[in-house]
Amino acid sequence: MTEAVCLDANFLVALFHDGDTWHKEAARMQVAFAEGEVRLITPDCAVTEALTVSARRCLERRQPRLFTTVTQRVIEAIPADTITWVSPHLQRWYSRCVDAMREAAGALSFHDALLCVAAEEVGYRAIVSFDADFDRWGGLHRLGSLNAVKAWVRKQA
Repeated sequence: MTEAVCLDANFLVALFHDGDTWHKEAARMQVAFAEGEVRLITPDCAVTEALTVSARRCLERRQPRLFTTVTQRVIEAIPADTITWVSPHLQRWYSRCVDAMREAAGALSFHDALLCVAAEEVGYRAIVSFDADFDRWGGLHRLGSLNAVKAWVRKQA
């Protein structure tokens, strides 16, 4: 089994929206995780952000049924008892999150900064994201493609 990796919201959005630009890549990455027996960490903030982005996207496109479908996919794929709950730590980690945002000169959103701080606390060194802003944070290795996932799995084996 390889070292755990964290899933970012934009990966989740791509995975659960068939029409997303990154959907096919995300689906292939998901298969590679399963084949490599990668332990995936899905933080609550990534799930809630993915649901929020999905709601907004479906509302803007006037596709309420699609939101129902996407929500069901998320609930089935990520049961509440498998979520890594980082929100209870927000008060304690708040200053560190703001500091991470400052260090990245504003390139990290608060949720992204929270994932960086959580990496130190929860103990993961890689994040699955199509968001290159994570490259500004030295503590995380970003897995943003199938090739990157395969290389990570090989390295961990």
